[in-house]
Amino acid sequence: MKRALILAYDFPPYTSVGALRPHNWYLYLKEFGIEPVVVTRQWNTAKNNALAYVAPSESTYTVQEDDEHGKILKTPYFPNLANKLLLKNGQNKNRIVRKAISAVYEFLQFIAPAGPKYQIYKEAESYLLNNKVDVIIASGDPFILHTYASKLSRKFKTPWIADYRDLWSQDIGIQNKAGFKEWSGVFERKALKTASAVTTVSSYLQHKINSIQHKDIRIISNGFDENVIKGIRDEKKDPSKLVIGFAGSVYEWNPVDRFFELIDGYLATRPELSLEINLYGINFDDKMKALLESRPQLKSVVKIHPRLSYPRLMLELSKSDLLLLFNHYTLIGTKIFDYLGLRKQILFCYTDDAYSNKLKNEYFKFEEIEGLSNQEQEDLITKTRSGYLVKNEEHLIEVLDECFATLNETGSIPCNSVDSDNYSRKKQTEKLAELIHDLTSA
Repeated sequence: MKRALILAYDFPPYTSVGALRPHNWYLYLKEFGIEPVVVTRQWNTAKNNALAYVAPSESTYTVQEDDEHGKILKTPYFPNLANKLLLKNGQNKNRIVRKAISAVYEFLQFIAPAGPKYQIYKEAESYLLNNKVDVIIASGDPFILHTYASKLSRKFKTPWIADYRDLWSQDIGIQNKAGFKEWSGVFERKALKTASAVTTVSSYLQHKINSIQHKDIRIISNGFDENVIKGIRDEKKDPSKLVIGFAGSVYEWNPVDRFFELIDGYLATRPELSLEINLYGINFDDKMKALLESRPQLKSVVKIHPRLSYPRLMLELSKSDLLLLFNHYTLIGTKIFDYLGLRKQILFCYTDDAYSNKLKNEYFKFEEIEGLSNQEQEDLITKTRSGYLVKNEEHLIEVLDECFATLNETGSIPCNSVDSDNYSRKKQTEKLAELIHDLTSA
């Protein structure tokens, strides 16, 4: 059996998209002939707050966990000076000083053994001194892990795979940070030059990475957790009302306000209809609550729920007839895969709406690339026959009328999607395993 050393800063029990991706590789790689060894950090999750994540770890030594899937090496976490000030004085003090110190570490970690993440490099190096591996994988962000993997690859003559969940030097968030874009670009090009292959989550990121360094770049989606979802796909719901579910974040280019204003007006002209909209773990709850206070009818329909664990969230979403998804244009995101796994009709808003297009032009800063699909969500929904591609506000009214009519006649909104199981996390891990076998077959 081959062995893969995986460098992953985010990893359970910490919960994030960045943690779930390598965790699923850990769960499934062994089924495809590869033993995973994950090097990550210790996460203090007992207190479940942001300060706990920058506090010193409970152990000052690496904690090793072995199970039927592989091995996890959890390195100690030692906060830097900025985090120590945060822990001592709280979030409202020393902000400028902490920001400056953090910036110094962001630069320094690439050229010196500095910063909290360096423990991952030390543990990976120690493991490689005593154990043979066939491939090294580094999942970024944080992209310092790519630099670490490149260095380990050269030292131990082992191929490495650069995994991009987001962009590095081309990320929009650093374009206006003085010097940081250029600094990141230097080390990204240096790391990419030594990578044997690259994995990423979308054709857009694939194209952007290729513009820096031409490589074998495979698209491996985040996917959905079939072990969680398969058992709840047939969850029963109240057939007397239409239920729409939504989870997660929205962005400035999403027409949230107009969507709910339309719903309010729609119900005002159809008082006999019963509708429920559930919002889970949203990032706009203050704005939403203000809107609901001004619209009593809408307030009786929309229910705001706190952030839930992944299994609980999937269970609640499975009780929906429709799953709301806003257009992210060139970006495919992660939410769509969970929606596919649940096999509920996706309510996609919108493909060509005047107000949405105005928001897009004002706020959506990701470039559209000629020759590349700039509608990956639409393409996937069309390919899998998994939802309603709503053109505009007028079309949304027609779709809602159709859904209420179907619900009244049959008691449910059927979803006869095709090939959605291809986007399970296990299937996506199989694609990674194929790449590893290709790289190490010689």
